[in-house]
Amino acid sequence: MTSLGFWRALAMICGGIVILQSLVLFDVIERPSFIPARNTAQSHSKVDQFEEFEGIAFAREFSERYLTFDPRSFKVSQIATAFLLDSDSRAKRIADIERIEEKILRGNVSQRARLMNLERKSGVADRYRAELELELQEGVSSELSKSLFRTRLEFSLERAERSAQNPWGFRVAEIKQEVLNLPLSEEKTLEGDTAPIFFLRPKVAMLVRFPCAIENVELPKGGPVRVKLTTFDISELQIIAEKPIESELVLRTVCRDHEFTMRIRSETQPDASLVVLKSLKMSNSVAVASSILPRNKKTSKRKRTGIEKSIEEQLGFIVEEE
Repeated sequence: MTSLGFWRALAMICGGIVILQSLVLFDVIERPSFIPARNTAQSHSKVDQFEEFEGIAFAREFSERYLTFDPRSFKVSQIATAFLLDSDSRAKRIADIERIEEKILRGNVSQRARLMNLERKSGVADRYRAELELELQEGVSSELSKSLFRTRLEFSLERAERSAQNPWGFRVAEIKQEVLNLPLSEEKTLEGDTAPIFFLRPKVAMLVRFPCAIENVELPKGGPVRVKLTTFDISELQIIAEKPIESELVLRTVCRDHEFTMRIRSETQPDASLVVLKSLKMSNSVAVASSILPRNKKTSKRKRTGIEKSIEEQLGFIVEEE
């Protein structure tokens, strides 16, 4: 293979990787983006939607970073997170970090936070409530102890100047933390043995996290609900209603040998808190057959993409079907 041919092949492979990691779109939702300012309600609406999206993304990222650490990077990572707080909260947080740093190192303590629920509180602008699962580990492998518990954060978001220490353009104020007493082993599903109910407001997206990689999404056609699926090792499903939902919709997703069923309705209470992220667990699913397709059903062979053809021509091997 010539040098030029090698670099062409490498470019094709890189392009293929990018495409394989791209979003799987069922009904593409146009994400609001910054546009030139116009004196119209539509342009202001798009900018407002984008700023709302930024705020939710920051609240989600902050919640997990605030409570996640390992002993080797404890001080660096936690002080970096402290610079996302307002000045009063930052000073107190840094003092706490320096006070317990030696204990974290000596005890080999690490903690991992997983965001389970994020909602915007009603009647308070940019006030969020986050519920997280925490896994705390202490000691070495021979004498390792683990604790699982759930905690709740409440905080407000304020606009801030973007900087190297805070590129988000937001800072956190009035933060409170509460440890919940309910052990995870006693936690119940949202609706007991029935499918969880999600309430949507028009034009406001909800993100649903799954504990596995979703392979199929079933949604009634012709309705106002649109979904967008992102899949790596786990899946996240963005759900948005273009207009009020007149009657309850049922959305099903399949993940290997588990099926998740969700009931979707319109939020009719104007003063209700708005859930913007919800994490599901395997306990929210039911076991199904390991394959989505019937066992004896034959599938038609799809056409090779241009990238796959180029890889085969340049490298001399065939990209196999899954």
